[in-house]
Amino acid sequence: MNEEEKERLLRFALLYFKRGEIKKAISTCQQILDAEPDDPSALELMGDIKSMQGDLQEALSFYKRALEKNPSAGEVEEKLAKTVLKINEEAGKFDLNIPPVKKFPLIAGLLSLVFAGLGQFYNGDTSKGIAGIVLGALFLIIPFAFKIPWFFLLWAFLNFAFAMEAYASAKRSSEKEEEIGK
Repeated sequence: MNEEEKERLLRFALLYFKRGEIKKAISTCQQILDAEPDDPSALELMGDIKSMQGDLQEALSFYKRALEKNPSAGEVEEKLAKTVLKINEEAGKFDLNIPPVKKFPLIAGLLSLVFAGLGQFYNGDTSKGIAGIVLGALFLIIPFAFKIPWFFLLWAFLNFAFAMEAYASAKRSSEKEEEIGK
């Protein structure tokens, strides 16, 4: 089989695969592999077909062979890695669904009580965290720069307000996680 014929068959196999005509795609790929058993493109496409069919071990075998024949094929290496991850996940060796870290309302509240915005960062709400830190910094700088001591009271009130918000937000978040976990 010459290179032109191989490319034509490969295009047809890919077209069949994209159309969902799997039997035709396999048959066409097999024609290429019968003539040239180490063709990396046909091996990769057979791996894609087997992966789509759920035959991950067979897909893994095709991807390995394709990568051996063309070690610089980054896309094949990525497909190989994803297939290994799927196989391990299905075998229960590890679970990729990492549960969220539980937020403790008291810690969130105390952090914002120390300085406005820290509890919001702890909760993952960066926009409120940035706002709290900027406002807190302003309310600390103004009393020194302009000799207005009552701004310290505003700073304390700001910290208290942010602490209450951080506490409530963390409490809602932990209650949602408990409901999901049930």
